Amino acid sequence: MADSSIDAFRHNAWATTTLLEFCKELSERELDVSDSTGTFGSIMDTLRHFVTSEGYYRFLVSGNWPNWEWSRDETPGFDVLEERAKDNKQFWEEFLSSGVDPDAPVIQERSEGKEYETTVGVIVAQILNHGNDHRSQVSMMITQLGKEPPDLQAWAYAEATGRYIVRQVPTSNSG
Repeated sequence: MADSSIDAFRHNAWATTTLLEFCKELSERELDVSDSTGTFGSIMDTLRHFVTSEGYYRFLVSGNWPNWEWSRDETPGFDVLEERAKDNKQFWEEFLSSGVDPDAPVIQERSEGKEYETTVGVIVAQILNHGNDHRSQVSMMITQLGKEPPDLQAWAYAEATGRYIVRQVPTSNSG
């Protein structure tokens, strides 16, 4: 793949999948706790929000909505979120491999009679920022539950995918 941003999107997908897998083990009560200041909502609400929001960002950059049945007030479970995360990963792999122009304009019409213009590159940056921000919020809420959240750093992704290798360097005996 020619686009170097593909690693950032692979990390994004891996971190989301890793967090979803971890959160599946939490109880319903833990998933519904929403008393954390500075977060989107409960753990489950936040997971639903940022995974599904990628569908909107996909629409903005491609003009096509994902093939999901969804609405703002839906409450999908982990099976649906995992399917959407997998679908998002595949979309970004294909989209970024197609020779994307980061300066291509994106015009967004809103219901309040305003039009917003930005670029594909800004939306791409927003997707990664949005996911990182909300994964961090979920990790903080997990910590407040007294649990250790998964390590979602790019280094952990690289190690988990065999792209971060530690080697013993031979020392020289000078002397």
